[in-house]
Amino acid sequence: MQKLQVNPAMRGKASSMLWKDNWLPLNPPRPPVGTCDSIYSQLKVSDLLIEGRWNEDLLCKLIHQNDIPHIRAIRPSITGANDAITWIYTHDGNYSVKSGYHLLRKLSQQQHASLPSPNEVSAQTVFTNIWKQNAPPKIKHFWWRSAHNALPTAGNLKRRRLITGDTCQRCGEASEDVNHLLFHCRVSKEIWEQAHIKLCPGDSLMSNSFNQNLESIQKLNQSARKDVSLFPFIGWRIWKMRNDLIFNNKRWSIPDSIQKALIDQQQWKESLNCNEQQQRKPQLHDSHNNIVLRRPSEDFKNTIVKANKYCCFVDASWISPTDCAGIGWILYDRKAQFVLRGMSSIPPTSTPLEAEAEALKLAMIHLQRLGYEDIIFHGDAAALFQPITRTTHSCEYSPIATFLRDIENIGRRYKSIGFSKIPRVLNFKADRLAKTARVQNSVFVISWNAV
Repeated sequence: MQKLQVNPAMRGKASSMLWKDNWLPLNPPRPPVGTCDSIYSQLKVSDLLIEGRWNEDLLCKLIHQNDIPHIRAIRPSITGANDAITWIYTHDGNYSVKSGYHLLRKLSQQQHASLPSPNEVSAQTVFTNIWKQNAPPKIKHFWWRSAHNALPTAGNLKRRRLITGDTCQRCGEASEDVNHLLFHCRVSKEIWEQAHIKLCPGDSLMSNSFNQNLESIQKLNQSARKDVSLFPFIGWRIWKMRNDLIFNNKRWSIPDSIQKALIDQQQWKESLNCNEQQQRKPQLHDSHNNIVLRRPSEDFKNTIVKANKYCCFVDASWISPTDCAGIGWILYDRKAQFVLRGMSSIPPTSTPLEAEAEALKLAMIHLQRLGYEDIIFHGDAAALFQPITRTTHSCEYSPIATFLRDIENIGRRYKSIGFSKIPRVLNFKADRLAKTARVQNSVFVISWNAV
């Protein structure tokens, strides 16, 4: 656990040991693999840096060629920020008991995993297919709980010592577990038969494995995932039928159960059609109701005029950890007049968030060098712009902690500076610059010509 949890962000003073600490940005993180010339056991990561950049000669001499791209993807700090240790299994880099529990559970499953038999169904496949079904969220959640054996069936309640008997109240013939409740109970069997749900050849609902039975039904809708299948609603009504008997002493007839499932299915289809029609409606100006639907360009200008002096929009374009990214930024004065713009392709970064942080950092550096000191920076990356306004300790373990330290240190050079997260639709010009820079693999360019 200790070996897997820490990922020192080696972008600052790089005080961690080169061959001992887990600092490569991988999952799980690990030290780099050395070459035959790697005889220096006490080297630190800082020994690979020269004037804030990676020493390419040393990288080629000491590091295995497969690990060099991972190191190049790490951006050394340009302001001397300290190393940061992050927990890679959460988005904010902070350890949580929940993330640790899930990691240990995953590792335990991997250690005890054996080769599955040809007929064995992967639980993960079943879970994934449940959420892909075209059904209301509450029904997908019901099936997800069923697959996790989390329903309060008689068998589960007895196991928790909440009741003394576990016999199925509908048929009285067997213990009520999830598989019996939904598939093996003679009442459920008859419902599935009368609903005319035809299984694929060779499949049945008589397996002792709940996952196998569920997978047999899921096959029906795999070829047309957008269709609204009946089976999720049948299972939901079997559950409601069982609860009404136990808690209200009311028995449903089998035709009534199927009819209610069909009604549920039809209502869901109608709601989907209604949403599609609303999305297709053109956005019109309704002067009678005083509703003004502003275009993005109008909101764009309104965002600019709120600035004291200058307003800068920043964005990045990222494809993969092995491809070059693109950055773009564009500066306006408070009268919404274009001032200048910058764009460039940059070496690959490990994540899109790092590319966004690099774009903001470089924009701040170059605008400060050009003498612009009263600026509000706008971007659409919430994971970047929200932590900037927080206290130092709140972003201490962020995956981009060193970027945030650099941004904080560079910001101190400004007379006045601010940061604001904006909707993506308002950042369309910077986004276009970043995509152009990435696609064209352009060198760094600052231009005073309007876009």
